[in-house]
Amino acid sequence: MQYMLLIYTPPDAYGDYSEEEWAALVRRYEAYMAEQKEAGRYVDALRLDHREEARTVRIAREGGAAATGGATATDGPFVETKEMLAGYFLLECASRDEAVEQAKKIPGAEVGTVEVRGVIDLRALFANA
Repeated sequence: MQYMLLIYTPPDAYGDYSEEEWAALVRRYEAYMAEQKEAGRYVDALRLDHREEARTVRIAREGGAAATGGATATDGPFVETKEMLAGYFLLECASRDEAVEQAKKIPGAEVGTVEVRGVIDLRALFANA
C-alpha cells in the first residue's frame, strides 16, 4: 500500500541555517531518498513552495456566495498553527508500521512532525463506479 508522509515544520525551523548547514540538510534528504529508492519504497517526493506563496480557496456555504456560485481566494494559509506543511514523501510500504518507521528517519521530523496517511487510489475507485 502507498503511504503519504506529510512533513510539517515550524515556519522558522531553518531560518538561521548557514549555507553549510543547509547543504548538510539537503545531503541528509538525498541520502534518505536514496535509501527509499534502493529499498523499492520510493514513489514520489516534493518540497512545497513557501507558505507566503500559498493561496487558500473557500467556497461559501449555507446561503452565502456558494448559492450563487461564489468562492473566495486569499493569500496564504493563515491558519493558526505552529507548523506548516513543507513537503511529502509518497512511499510503497508493506504496512503502516513500516511507513511509520520510515517517517521517523525524515530529517524534518527532528524539528517538526510527520503525519503518515494511507493513500486511496481514486483511479481504481472510479474505474469500479
